[in-house]
Amino acid sequence: FVRGLPLAAQRRHAPDYDATLDAYVAHLSAHGLSQGVLVQPSFLGTDNGWLAAVARRYPQRFRGVAVVDPFGRPDPAARARDPGFRALLRRADSGRVWVKLSAAYRSVETQTSANAGAAAGDGAAAGTVLAAHLLAAFSPQRLVWGSDWPHTEHRHLVDYPSAARALRQWVPHEAKRRAI
Repeated sequence: FVRGLPLAAQRRHAPDYDATLDAYVAHLSAHGLSQGVLVQPSFLGTDNGWLAAVARRYPQRFRGVAVVDPFGRPDPAARARDPGFRALLRRADSGRVWVKLSAAYRSVETQTSANAGAAAGDGAAAGTVLAAHLLAAFSPQRLVWGSDWPHTEHRHLVDYPSAARALRQWVPHEAKRRAI
């Protein structure tokens, strides 16, 4: 994304920096990765035009994830009991749904501790529970992992190495991780 794009009317924030495709290509190369998945930023809403235009620059290197209504991320309080998450699990048998494992810190972001506004953590424990449900329903072949770079609103909390560690925690079996 770049600053100045038309933002969704309902959004949590607007970035004050650019995360360009060229920067992402350099980021992937620095970590020895040849391909990546571009995900529509939430602050752009469901208008996926920018995502589609950017993805066309490297059609063999990138795939894209569009954002549509409604979303599959569980409510932080309900977690695996969330009705939307349960509906997502039921869609596994359709063969038409893939799920991205990433950014568990976003699944706990609205929870707070007794301290006013204190973050509930990085979501690693919640991610482990949710990933187990997703693995059982979808199998590793229907799951993808993403580092969630550039970690909008959470750059202070997570980076690529911590995102990779989270995947190892969620999916301890190496062969399953490689399939994902």
